[in-house]
Amino acid sequence: MENNVVKTRIDKPVFFMSLQMGVTIILLVVITFFTLRNLSGLKSFINERTHAYAKDIAFQLASDITTEFNSRKMSMAVVADSLKNTVQTSNSQELQEFLDRKEALSVFDDFFFVGIDDIHSEQVTSPLPSLPHSIVLPHLKLFSHESDVHDHTCIHYDGEHNIFYTQQISDGQKTMGMLIGIRHKTRVQEMIQPKAFNSQAVSCIIDSGCNVIIAPQGYDGGGLPDMVRANNDSQQIAVQLETLREFASKQEPYTTEVDTIRHGRLMLVYTPLGINDWGLTTFIPSSILRGQSDTYIFRTLVTTVVSIAVFLLLTILTFFSSKKNKNMMQRVVFSDSVTGGLNDAGFRIQYHESVKKSSPNTYCVLLMNIKNFKLINEQFGTEEGDKTLRYIYATIKECLTKNEFVARTESDNFFICLKESDPKIISERAEGIVSMINGFNNDDEKTPYHLVVHRGACIVSEPQQKISIVQGHAKAAYKVSVQQNTEECIFYDKSFTENKLKEIEINNMFGASIRNHDFKVYLQPKIRLLDGKIGGAEALVRWQHPEKGMIFPNDFIPVFEKNGKICQLDLYMFTEVCKLIASWQKEGRELFPVSVNLSRQHFHTNTAFLDKFHAIAQQYNIPENILEFEL
Repeated sequence: MENNVVKTRIDKPVFFMSLQMGVTIILLVVITFFTLRNLSGLKSFINERTHAYAKDIAFQLASDITTEFNSRKMSMAVVADSLKNTVQTSNSQELQEFLDRKEALSVFDDFFFVGIDDIHSEQVTSPLPSLPHSIVLPHLKLFSHESDVHDHTCIHYDGEHNIFYTQQISDGQKTMGMLIGIRHKTRVQEMIQPKAFNSQAVSCIIDSGCNVIIAPQGYDGGGLPDMVRANNDSQQIAVQLETLREFASKQEPYTTEVDTIRHGRLMLVYTPLGINDWGLTTFIPSSILRGQSDTYIFRTLVTTVVSIAVFLLLTILTFFSSKKNKNMMQRVVFSDSVTGGLNDAGFRIQYHESVKKSSPNTYCVLLMNIKNFKLINEQFGTEEGDKTLRYIYATIKECLTKNEFVARTESDNFFICLKESDPKIISERAEGIVSMINGFNNDDEKTPYHLVVHRGACIVSEPQQKISIVQGHAKAAYKVSVQQNTEECIFYDKSFTENKLKEIEINNMFGASIRNHDFKVYLQPKIRLLDGKIGGAEALVRWQHPEKGMIFPNDFIPVFEKNGKICQLDLYMFTEVCKLIASWQKEGRELFPVSVNLSRQHFHTNTAFLDKFHAIAQQYNIPENILEFEL
C-alpha cells in the first residue's frame, strides 16, 4: 500500500485540476456551440437580407422593364392616332414615307401597316421574315369584323425573340387596319440586362410555361432548363424549375438558389412583369451577393476555432505539465532520494490516513537504526552506503503486509508502521527483518559483515495522536536500547516520558542552582591504614534544592553528562573545593589531598580545558600536590 495514500494526497490537486480542465473544456464547447450558432444565425440573417436585396434589385429592374413596355405601347397609340388621317388621304408610298419618319423619331426599329383589305384577302405576309404568318394573320383577322373594335396595343414575340407591338387603326366607326411596331432582340436584351452586380448578373423574360421569350445577351438559344442546368441535370434543379413554373403560372414572385456546373451557385429571382403572362427571371451569382460576408464569417469561424483549439491545447499542456510537476513534487517532497520510497513527510501523511480511523492498539510504529552505519560510509564510500540503505529498505518492504509501510527518515533511521499490537509478535517480526537484512552473510565466499540494528517501538493506543509524538516515543524506546546496548526491541513506556520530563525539569533548574550555590561539596575521607588518620578526601557533589530538597547524583549527573552541563558543574565544584582549602589555610589547619571529579566531556569540548582549572587554583593559592583529578 506504500505511497498510495501519498499519491491520493498528491492526486487531490490533480483531481481538482482535472475537474477545472473538464469545466474549461465544457465552457469551450458551450462557447463554440454558441459561437457557431451565432455565426449560423448571422449567416441566415445575411442570407435573408441578401435575398431581400436581390429581390429589391430584380423588382426594380422588372418595374423598369414594365414601364418601358408600357411606354412603347403609349408610343404605338400616339403613332396609330397620327396614322388615321394619313391612311384615308395618302397612297401607299406616302403612307410608307410617313411610317419611315415616325420610325426615325421613335425607339422602334421598324413600323409596318396592314390595311383592312389585305386582311379580308387573307394574303397577309409577315413584315419580317422571322415573323411567322401563323402569328400575324390571326391578330389581323381580329379586326375583320367592324363590330370587334380593339383600340388597345398588344405585345407579341416571334421565333427570333424579337418583340412586336400591334395596334388597331380605326376612325371610331370602322377598322382601317393594323399598325405593327418591331423592336429587335438585341435592343430588348440591352433593356433587361441588370446594371447592378458588376454586370455579372443576367436576366431573361419567360412566360408562364417557363419558355424563354427574351434570352440574355450571348445566350445561343434553348429553354430555361438548359440555361439554369448548365450541364447539371440534378434532380434538385428539376424540382426547383417545376416550382418556378408553378409560381410563374400564378404570376407570383419566387426566389431560390441553384447549383450549376458552369456558373456555380446562382440566386434565381422571378418577378412578374404584368405584361401578358410574362415574368423577369434574374440570375445573380451568390458569390457577388454575399462573397464578402461569407469571407468574414469564414474568417471569424476559423479564428474562433483556432483560438479555441489553441486555448484548449494550452489548457491540456498546462494540465499535463502541472500533473508532471505534481508527480515531480511527490518525488521531491514525499520520496526519499536514496531508497526511492517514502521519506519522513510521506510517512507522516500515510500514517495519518491509515491509522487515524483505526481502533486503539491496532498499529505500532517501529524504529530501526543501524549501529555505526557511518563506518560503512567511511570504509566503503557513500555509494556503497546508499546501496546498503536501498538494500535494507527493500528487505524491510518485502517483510511487510497490506496496510503496512516503511520510510527512511534520516541517515540510517527506518520507521516502520506495522499492523500489530502484540509486543511478542512485533519483536519476532523485527527479529525476522534483521535476520533477512543480514541474510547476505549466507554466502560462504564473502567475509561476514554483521549489521547491528537497534530497535524501539511504540504501540499506538491513541490513533488521533500526532505522528510526531508517536515517533518521539519510538525514538525514546530506541535510545533505551542504545543505552542498554541491546538488539532486543524496546517498547515505549510512560515512564520514558516521565523520565524525560524529569530531565527537562532538572535541566531548567541548573542555572539558578549554580547561581544560588545549591550544589554542595561533601567530602568523603580517605583513611591511612598505617595510623588511621585522614590521608585525603574525595569531593562529592550533592544538590540541595530549596524546593525539591535533596537531589541525588544518579538523578542529575547522567542528565548533565548528556547535555554537556557537566563541564560547568565540574568547574563549579573545583572552585568550591579551592575555596574550602583556602579557608583551611587561613585557619591554619593541616592540609591533605582532595580529589575532584572530572568528566570526560571536557576532552570533547576543549583540549586546553586544564588552563581554566589551573587559573582557579592559582587564584586561591592552592599548594601543589593538594588537588587531584579523578576521571
